[in-house]
Amino acid sequence: MNRLFLRLRISALALLGLGCVLAIPQHAQAKDSVPDWFRQIAHEPLAKYSEETDAVVLLDETTYTVQPNGETYLHSRRVVKILRPGGKRLAVFEAGFDKDTKLTQIHGWSISADGMEYELKEKDSVETSPFADAMYEDDRQKLMKLPGAEVGAYVAFEFEQKQRPLTFWDTWDFQETVPVKTARYTINLPAGWEYQYRFGNFSDLKPKNMGGNIWQWEVHDIDPISDEDQMPAWGALAGKMAVAFYSPSLSIAKRMSSWNDVAAWSNTLNESRRVGTPKLQAKVAELIAGKTTVIDKVRAIGEYVQHNIRYVEIQLTRTGAWQAHAAGEVFDNNYGDCKDKATLLVTMLHEAGINAYMVLVDSERGVVNPALPTPWTFNHMIVAVKLPADADTSAVYATVDDQKLGKLLFFDPTYDVTGFGLLPAGEQNSYGLVITGDGGELVKMPQLAPPINRLLRVSHLELLPNGGLTGDVEETRMGQEATRMREALLTADKQKKLKVIEEYLAQYLDHAQLTYAGIGGLSKYDEPLTLHYKFVAADYATSAGDLLMVRPRVLGQMASSIAEEKKPRKYPITYSTTSLRSDVVEIKLPQGYKVDELPQGADVKTQFAEYKSKIEAKDNVLYYNRSYTVKDLSIPVDEYSELKAFMRGIAADERNTAVLKKTQ
Repeated sequence: MNRLFLRLRISALALLGLGCVLAIPQHAQAKDSVPDWFRQIAHEPLAKYSEETDAVVLLDETTYTVQPNGETYLHSRRVVKILRPGGKRLAVFEAGFDKDTKLTQIHGWSISADGMEYELKEKDSVETSPFADAMYEDDRQKLMKLPGAEVGAYVAFEFEQKQRPLTFWDTWDFQETVPVKTARYTINLPAGWEYQYRFGNFSDLKPKNMGGNIWQWEVHDIDPISDEDQMPAWGALAGKMAVAFYSPSLSIAKRMSSWNDVAAWSNTLNESRRVGTPKLQAKVAELIAGKTTVIDKVRAIGEYVQHNIRYVEIQLTRTGAWQAHAAGEVFDNNYGDCKDKATLLVTMLHEAGINAYMVLVDSERGVVNPALPTPWTFNHMIVAVKLPADADTSAVYATVDDQKLGKLLFFDPTYDVTGFGLLPAGEQNSYGLVITGDGGELVKMPQLAPPINRLLRVSHLELLPNGGLTGDVEETRMGQEATRMREALLTADKQKKLKVIEEYLAQYLDHAQLTYAGIGGLSKYDEPLTLHYKFVAADYATSAGDLLMVRPRVLGQMASSIAEEKKPRKYPITYSTTSLRSDVVEIKLPQGYKVDELPQGADVKTQFAEYKSKIEAKDNVLYYNRSYTVKDLSIPVDEYSELKAFMRGIAADERNTAVLKKTQ
């Protein structure tokens, strides 16, 4: 995943795994080593939580102090009670920093279940990098793994950080994967400074004035975001608050209270980077030579940046998290991160006389909340190309007609397995901040229609008298259906490519052996991916006397186990993309058998999806055709019972068997 800034806290679960690898010191102290505020919280009565609750956050407190000169101090305290073994992951803490920030203190304490007290100081922490995918960056973090953190223990963590912010925005994330008893956020501003705040996924809460220009928000008994199959992205559900500070007396603390302000700020960092060079201009001329339409020119330049500029991240300053390298530098080096590739693409398009904009997005659908303007919601950058109103877009699908900006084609030059004219799944039907120069607009990106994400599987099979099955299958995959399989195949070496197909086959046939496999269009990302494979499967049909029971649905499973969930559903059900999947199956029956009984086909429909199948026999051949169309990406909780009934209809069809009777 690409990122544009250093997130102060990363996953506690990931930290636990890292803590198991690193030998993090565990420094024990004598009694009375913990501060009074921690001991007082640890002695307060604890509410009753469900038996599935791993831990509870008793306090999560943040104080953000701004000095008149613009320097800021972030102070954080956190106390957790471990209730089950899974809660031990929350005994690992981290604090991030870089060359523009400084940790002025970091401390950790724990009280074990039997009353032993422990203390960790800065010298007991381990310093490391929070990211493994960057070629170079100066983001660092200090880790602490607190001792005595077994079931029944309390752990606490405190740090203070001096910052020189790029902009005076902050986000308060107060909902977690475990219950939160108390979360508190305080801003301490100089006289004359103002603030503006908005809540997301939570009702508005007015702050209390704590004296002077000090303001505090406090929430209590926040339910956790629990895990459910096919749920929306965590960031799309969790309660949070975005707050902006501004001062008329400090030039870097300008008023930023809208998406237009966020876009304008981003543009000030990157506008000077979008300048062509003679080499870059010559390449553009070469790429568009002979191209007569805007779409053809955009395709040529877009595919060049997508496939020839390697993804490499080099981040030397905190500004570098938001500011791209110069387009000419990215072009000469042949590498860059998401914002570098977007900058280069926009610059090259401008050199070709085509207007294009950089677009801030999040790679997970639903995380960008239109009601919560803040730069911290984004982790990725793509491009929107402005097309002429009369442009022929019949072969490109990631387009929208915006009232203000006109016809836009969205393109992500970072994801190199996504074909031109398409859009990665997480970006579809989500919001992108289109940066137009001195401002910008939040635009809903397109949701691609089901036929664009297409899987057509044609199977010519033969059933043997002993119940075995031989098969010849051809698959045609387009859109996201092609992308998923391409990713698996492209990351495997030559021998393991066959393994990918074997494992895919094994999901549906217990005793199958692959006898042939061919792959077409693997590196032609805007063309269909084709798979042609042959197999032999023993014991496919079940024998009972002179009868053979055979399942017409051989490959592919479209029913979801979500239909069998017993717990009440809390969150909407989501799909990565819309899609259209079809099977055309012919099964030649063995000599000496005839069809004795055929099951009925299926026809189940809802507003969000539909499924049809047909089964018939003719001239000793069993024919089975089916199609499954997913039309919506999100299904509300109040339609969950309808989804369960729909999935049960599909499951019944997939289990159906035809009965063959021996005639000689």
